Amino acid sequence: ERDLRISLTVAPSLASSLGNLAYWTNLDGRPDESEQWARRALAIDPGNASYALNLSIALLTLGKLGSGFRLYEARLTQPGSPPKETQRIDRPRWEGGSLGGRTLLVWAEQGIGDQFFFARYLQMLSDIDGHVVVECDPRLVPLYRRSFPQMTIRPALTSIEASLGGIHIDLQIPVCSLGLPFTAETQAAVEAARSGRPWPTSSYLRSASAKVDAWRLFSTPNRRRFRLAVSWRSGNMSSENLVQYMDAATLLRIVADLPITVVNVQYACTDDEVAFFGRELADFVHPPINLKDDLDDVAAILAGCDLLVTPHTAAMYLAAAQGVPTWSFLAGRSWSTHGLEHQPLFPHIRHFRRRPTESWDAVVAAIRRALLEELGRWSVWSETAPDLERR
Repeated sequence: ERDLRISLTVAPSLASSLGNLAYWTNLDGRPDESEQWARRALAIDPGNASYALNLSIALLTLGKLGSGFRLYEARLTQPGSPPKETQRIDRPRWEGGSLGGRTLLVWAEQGIGDQFFFARYLQMLSDIDGHVVVECDPRLVPLYRRSFPQMTIRPALTSIEASLGGIHIDLQIPVCSLGLPFTAETQAAVEAARSGRPWPTSSYLRSASAKVDAWRLFSTPNRRRFRLAVSWRSGNMSSENLVQYMDAATLLRIVADLPITVVNVQYACTDDEVAFFGRELADFVHPPINLKDDLDDVAAILAGCDLLVTPHTAAMYLAAAQGVPTWSFLAGRSWSTHGLEHQPLFPHIRHFRRRPTESWDAVVAAIRRALLEELGRWSVWSETAPDLERR
């Protein structure tokens, strides 16, 4: 950030420096500053999708939902390789309101985590007067078919024709644009959270109960044992993402010497990481599945756990969307908090934040304290109801 500010003393109208400052100040938890930098960058280069996206993230972080969601459409034209699809099928865009008996396609875009997050809005489509077809990552099809039985769920394949299998479509919308027609509902959730009122919500993803029971038995034959699922990074270890992740040794400081079962849900973990936790923890479970691709099983594993500790990854939303208490450590702020300290659409998520320039020490200490408090409450419950599952 310091270098970017120095560059602006030499070239005050350098849009790239302004845009980068917008990105880094928002990451540092200063969305109000980010908004100003992004607006200056856009004033110089108004057609730049990356600057528009920076501004949208700042606005959404500040809780300015209408303008934030509108500018979030810039992601569809942001440069990338391969280029992003701006419209999956040649049909009119659904802007909200009644379907009038027509068929709406919600088409897949972006990553698994984004699809999980915006699936929150699929629940709001459940009573609409028409037919909803949802295209999703093929790994999500079993989970989505179970969770949204009133909708037609199709795997996202190379061509839209193959994905749809002959289904007629009248209207379309990309899944990550669903916040726009449901801005009022999101605002209602924000206002409810600000005033301390409960907002009517429920978990919207459902694992197969038989799988949940089987994974519970696999991970902890002793039913009174507290099950903590853990993840510490994603598979994308770019320099921009590294600031958000702990290494295995740092995560260990949270759980070391506690009388719990630690269940690994970290996909793409190395053999060395698995061996490290196996040595250092008395009760560490590494499920013998592909934690990246077998997502129906991962969902069931999470549903059978008492808590998940994770960075801001797909696992966070996969757990919270099933009602599993989820503690997320992150650097900076998430735009999905919309100006709050937590996510109004995901009340099961609790954030533990640090600034990107700070160490994880304070966060590690805070999560461990909270975990010890949770274990104290859980132990009281376990003693009073020893023959029951906690969930």
